[in-house]
Amino acid sequence: MKAGFETALSFDDVAGLVVGTRPDTLSAAVLDFWKETAQRTYVSIELGVQSFDDDQLIWMRRGHTAQQSLKASTRSRPPVSMLAFT
Repeated sequence: MKAGFETALSFDDVAGLVVGTRPDTLSAAVLDFWKETAQRTYVSIELGVQSFDDDQLIWMRRGHTAQQSLKASTRSRPPVSMLAFT
């Protein structure tokens, strides 16, 4: 992932990065890397959160819980440039 980010950022026309991920897949190492990157360029994280209702998440077979979504949103807060729920 680091090599891909660096390659993308090496192009003059790239102003920043938008990363989409599931809320249950965020490791501390990935978040630390994104936060480090956000200190030098725009970084937006889109979390795939369709609901905060566990019954709905089970029905949709999302593979994560409402609590995991809340934890991911808390852990992803600034200095990352933007956090969006998709």
